[in-house]
Amino acid sequence: MKKIKEHEFILWAIGLLALYLLSWQVISYFYNQQVTLQQANYLKQQAQTLIRIADGQKEQLIALSDDYVQSANERITLIDAKNGKIIYDTFNEQLINDLRTTRPEVKAIMDGNTTAQAIRYSQTLKKELIYVTVPIKENQQLSMILRIAEPTSLFIQQAKGMKHSIFLVYLIMYGLITLFLLRIILKRNQPIQTILPILRKMTKQPNQTELILTDSKYGSELYQLINQLNETLRDTYQAYTDTEEQFQALLKELTIGIFMIQADGNLRLMNHAMCEQLGLVPPIKENQAFAKVINDPQLIQMIYQVHQTQGFIHQEITTAQTKRRLDISVRFFTEDHQILGVSYDLTKIRHLETMQKDFVSNVSHELKTPVTSLIGFTETLLDGAKDDPELTEQFLQIMQKDALRLQALIQEIIQLSKTNELFAYESQEVDLSLLCQQILTNYQESIQNKHLQIDFVAQSNLKVLTKKELLQPICKNLIENAIQYAPLNSQIQIQWCLQENHYQFIVKDNGLGIDPKEHERIFERFYRVDKARARHSGGTGLGLAIVKDYTEKLGGTVAIKSQLGKGATFIITIPYLKR
Repeated sequence: MKKIKEHEFILWAIGLLALYLLSWQVISYFYNQQVTLQQANYLKQQAQTLIRIADGQKEQLIALSDDYVQSANERITLIDAKNGKIIYDTFNEQLINDLRTTRPEVKAIMDGNTTAQAIRYSQTLKKELIYVTVPIKENQQLSMILRIAEPTSLFIQQAKGMKHSIFLVYLIMYGLITLFLLRIILKRNQPIQTILPILRKMTKQPNQTELILTDSKYGSELYQLINQLNETLRDTYQAYTDTEEQFQALLKELTIGIFMIQADGNLRLMNHAMCEQLGLVPPIKENQAFAKVINDPQLIQMIYQVHQTQGFIHQEITTAQTKRRLDISVRFFTEDHQILGVSYDLTKIRHLETMQKDFVSNVSHELKTPVTSLIGFTETLLDGAKDDPELTEQFLQIMQKDALRLQALIQEIIQLSKTNELFAYESQEVDLSLLCQQILTNYQESIQNKHLQIDFVAQSNLKVLTKKELLQPICKNLIENAIQYAPLNSQIQIQWCLQENHYQFIVKDNGLGIDPKEHERIFERFYRVDKARARHSGGTGLGLAIVKDYTEKLGGTVAIKSQLGKGATFIITIPYLKR
């Protein structure tokens, strides 16, 4: 750090020195230009005075020039304006008749300018001269050009004293400005030197608070901001720690199995449900090769298969050790090359499906016998046995016996179905608007993260008599689906409509939509139109099945209007309940 500061100081010093030299060069340049301009004006006035005294006559100008040059260290040249030849020169008479049309100061007068000047090295005098030319007119026509020249060293040397004085004042002023800036920089850097140790400690120990206490007027607002930042960081870190603990507790209590594998192939996390499904004893030690922990060959094969070109695999497997039926989704994240696995235990569900099939098979078998008997005896009676009273009475007694047996079997089935109803829901008055608002409150974070616009339309104090335990899951599942599948920055419309003898609940989103061919099947249990997207969004495949089942229990109907790419609209129609 010290070497860096010295390096920065050297750079600043070099920069200031370069700025100083450049500034002085600019000032010196403009000063020399001003001195030259003043001398040129002086020579111009001298030339115009000679022309005025000589009244523009050549002989008088020549005589005056000789007298003028004897008392001044200057050179006068008289040039013919027609051909540019020298008429007279006070320095060398041998230059008479030499052309000077190429000289810029002469050419400027011949082009019509009232005066001209130039500075160049004279090959004749072997000095740098300043040349000033003025026109001499006769009858308003240019006849001759008078040029006065003088060595630049004469007036430049005279101006050096003033230039040195300016340099001294400039040096003193620049030194004062430099000291002033240095003092300001040191004062401004003082807060930085104070807060740097605090910032380092904040990054290393975010759970501790260290305040800056000072009465310095420099950086007081910055110190207050750092103190606030320190407290905010401590609170944020504490909130993060609490959230991490809550997250771990949630993972522990989840019935869904979850595991994550890092890019290096080491296991990052595995919750208790996943351990139970695979027959492992929690907690599992993390940061070890996943193949040392996961022992099921089918799951290991799925993990090896998922990669960048095949980012998602979904299969239903039976574990080799626990013999559980698992619905597993394995996803590969290209951003950080991590693998996420989600597992649903379908063992009980598949068992219930088997029991259901067995139940239907058994019921069908039990029903088949009395029905077959009734049909057989009925056909026999119709074929002519009804004409025999004894045979008819015998057949009717058998049919009555089979009918009573069928009736008893049906009563048993009805009674069995009633025993599966765990709750006897009671009707109560429900505020529909309040119900939806409470549901939306639980999804405010998702709504804000996706920047969704919720348009909720319902009358105030809209109350109906219904079974809340059935209506609430209907609303929750439809609103949840709309939020999950709605694209970013889109709109969701929720509406309650009251009719004469029923009310409607409508949820409309702008999501991917559903193919009309899938409309009937989406209400089946565990059926998903897009398995990858449904699994990614956390769907179980039971939401719409619950919606349909509970709607039907309330005596209503469910309808869907949707096409691919045009969103989906679900319409729930439920009749009023009478008190």
